[in-house]
Amino acid sequence: MSMKKQLTEIDSKLETLRLKLKQAEEIIAKRDREAVEQHRITILNLTRAVENLRSSIEELKFSAGESEETVTTWSQEIAQELSYADKSCAKLSKCAKVIDDELKAAEEAKRQETVIGFEKQLIRQKLEAELKQKELSVKSPAAVKLPKLTITKFNGTPLDWVLFEGQFNAMVDSQQVAAITKFSYLKELVVPRIRSALDCLPFTDEELQPVTERDVRKIHKFYEQLLFNVESLRTLGKLETIEGASFHIIIKKLEVLKAELVTHVSGDSRDWSFSELLEALRKWTETNAFIKTEKRNPRRPEISNGSTFHSRDSNVCVYCQSTDHKTTQCNVISSPEG
Repeated sequence: MSMKKQLTEIDSKLETLRLKLKQAEEIIAKRDREAVEQHRITILNLTRAVENLRSSIEELKFSAGESEETVTTWSQEIAQELSYADKSCAKLSKCAKVIDDELKAAEEAKRQETVIGFEKQLIRQKLEAELKQKELSVKSPAAVKLPKLTITKFNGTPLDWVLFEGQFNAMVDSQQVAAITKFSYLKELVVPRIRSALDCLPFTDEELQPVTERDVRKIHKFYEQLLFNVESLRTLGKLETIEGASFHIIIKKLEVLKAELVTHVSGDSRDWSFSELLEALRKWTETNAFIKTEKRNPRRPEISNGSTFHSRDSNVCVYCQSTDHKTTQCNVISSPEG
């Protein structure tokens, strides 16, 4: 190739190189890892091409009889252009490294989050194992001595509930004492705002007993008691105050039915409130109705078939046959037992 053609080609390469150098800052600002690396390689390839042409032209210039001073001056101008390219490549390499470091940091943070999740799970499993061991080691209810109340009081926030629930279960609820005693401890371990809401809840062992087996009669009774309590709390304006903590306490009493209940109401059961829970229980009791034989009561009107099926959808009171109120609101008798 003649020197004239090579000079034309090197000028074209230099023009392209200058354009790429101007674009480098814009590429760096976008912080696209792939684009940065591709631009660096393009500049590097142009630099090598210019360097090869410079060496070839220098030889041709000497062959053409040009002086060393003239050739050196021309070569230094090309070298200056190449130095700018070297600096730009260094900047692009540094940018790529920063992006890589950020990606590694993000991956490490995600890994740490996963590790923390596993550690929490292990702690919970260990706590459950310790609770089971304590249950096995208990020989006599008379030998139980409740711990000193040093549990951090529950302030009503969802984040505080997980820690409080674990501490309360381990130190109080796992002990072999009456349920009403545990309830008394619970009231002492919450802030006044939550305690005032708990004062609206029933205060007897019967109301606090969980459903431990799939006994249709007991489940119907549990539903009736829960419906009455929730309606009472709603009337008093206290339901929203205790919705969070009390709901989790109630749902734990229905663990034996949880798999069946979730099929009756759409949506994630973790987002349920008392309304969704009552709806699921209502549908369950409809599907699993039972005949209840009752003692005759002179204050209770006759029912032709001698039995009553539990259903919350009926608009007729089963006690006085009135359509003005529901069965649970009837004032003719004082309780479902007569």
